[in-house]
Amino acid sequence: MNPNISDGARAFLEAGIRGGGLVTDGPLPGDFAAGWAKHPFTGKLAHYWRVSKTVVPGGIGFHSECSLLTVATHSVPMLGPGNYPHCQRCDTSLLAAMKPRLRKEGA
Repeated sequence: MNPNISDGARAFLEAGIRGGGLVTDGPLPGDFAAGWAKHPFTGKLAHYWRVSKTVVPGGIGFHSECSLLTVATHSVPMLGPGNYPHCQRCDTSLLAAMKPRLRKEGA
């Protein structure tokens, strides 16, 4: 959970989590380039996002390991994954990409 939130906000979030709710960690910093995150308009899962090479006026383009595309702007930022479940397709893609590196290190 985000360490920069007030005690009252932390208590509210923890109560929401205990009640079975899904909660993000709040907006990610502007220099976010890759990692697990939640975009407000991409369903009920956190995805593994990377900054896209596509130029998007007024925002930053992202693509996920499972082939989703989205744009983060000042008013609709990427959010920390919180307790949202991770996308299994993103997870599988990341593991597949790691296997060749793991084999080289183990040899």
